[in-house]
Amino acid sequence: MREYSKYLIGGDIDIMLENTPVVGPHDKAERMRALGISGMQRSAQYPDVPTISESGVPGFDVTAWGGIIGPANMSKELVNRLNTEIRTALASPVLRERFQMLDAEIAPSSPEEFRELSRRETIKWAEVVKISGAKLD
Repeated sequence: MREYSKYLIGGDIDIMLENTPVVGPHDKAERMRALGISGMQRSAQYPDVPTISESGVPGFDVTAWGGIIGPANMSKELVNRLNTEIRTALASPVLRERFQMLDAEIAPSSPEEFRELSRRETIKWAEVVKISGAKLD
C-alpha cells in the first residue's frame, strides 16, 4: 500500500508526495516523488510537477496565502502608498532569496486584487465548512 504525505511548502504551494521506499546504501534510504501541486498553476520551482487539477481532479485549488490588512478606515492614498512600498520590498533580492529558501512564491497584488482573493476564499471555505457540518466548540 502506498503512503502519501501532504506538505505545505512556503506561502502558497502545497505538494502531495508519494513515499516510495528504495534500497539505499544501508537499506534505510527513502525517496519521495511529488504527485501534484494543489494550486491552479504549476510552481515555478517545480515546473515538471502537474497540478492536482491537471491530474484528474478538475477545479482543485487549495493554497496557503497571506497578506497585510489594515483598519477599515485607512485612506486610499495610504493603502496605495503601503502597497507600493511592500511591492518594492518584495522585489528586493534579499527578500526574494529568503522566500526562495522557504520554497515560497511571491505574488504581489493590488489592494483590489487582494480584496477579491479574500472574498473568493471566504465564500469557498464557508461552503466547505457548511458542507462538512463542522461546528465551533
